[in-house]
Amino acid sequence: PKKPLLLSWFLFLLVLVLLVSCYILSSNSLSQWDSHPLQYYHRFLNQTRRVNLPPHRVHPKHRVKPTGMYETTERPTVPPTVAPTGARFHQAYPRNYHFIMDNQEVCETETPFLVLMVPVAPKNVAARDAIRQTWGKDSVVQGQVVLTLFMLGLSGGADVQEKLRQENLQRRDLIQSDFMDTYLNLTIKTMVIMDWLATRCRSAAYAMKVDSDMFLNIDNLVVMLQKPGIPKVDYLTGMLMWNRPVVRSKDSKWYVPEEMYPEPQYPTYTLG
Repeated sequence: PKKPLLLSWFLFLLVLVLLVSCYILSSNSLSQWDSHPLQYYHRFLNQTRRVNLPPHRVHPKHRVKPTGMYETTERPTVPPTVAPTGARFHQAYPRNYHFIMDNQEVCETETPFLVLMVPVAPKNVAARDAIRQTWGKDSVVQGQVVLTLFMLGLSGGADVQEKLRQENLQRRDLIQSDFMDTYLNLTIKTMVIMDWLATRCRSAAYAMKVDSDMFLNIDNLVVMLQKPGIPKVDYLTGMLMWNRPVVRSKDSKWYVPEEMYPEPQYPTYTLG
């Protein structure tokens, strides 16, 4: 009677060894896969060819897939705003969205030296009027053409949209795209700003993104940009931030979960 028992134990140990070996091999293969990011990029591109995302925009550790891929030739349904705790994130790829107001002619009638793009909430008329009456009122600064434009998303209300339409007819300085204008969608807002500059205002020498609660000394900025040592291409300036930790506290306004951004620190960037 002891032989069947010993045989059973032997088979059990054999299966256990095989399972452990498979686990070790799979772990090694995953680590090797992570050490070759180009392989991951190729796999990602095969899944996302419809939006033609360039491979260098994808990090191997960003395992969370977008909630939806949109055809670039179709008008997408605007995704709802969701909290980061749900591990669902908006795609910041700007061609998923379309301009409702773009005022493209402002860069066709004149060649601007500097374009100031101000992201602002649709309902924040007071901030727009304050800028129009102060640092954004002059269209010529230090002999150079300067444009001040306001970037908005959707407010969700038909009455607000009609007021924006009337405001734009009067001012001709609103740029609006069809994403929901929320704090969580500021990444989309920034990407859409860059998309508008690249497709509607390519003649501009310089462009600046400046928040609506800032006071900008445009005279100093234009003087600085005309100095001989300032580059004409591939130039980015601002308050440089480096080795900034990612905020993991859920009580913070700037909380970012690991599912959204897994690294402990952000890459070097300019504030604002």
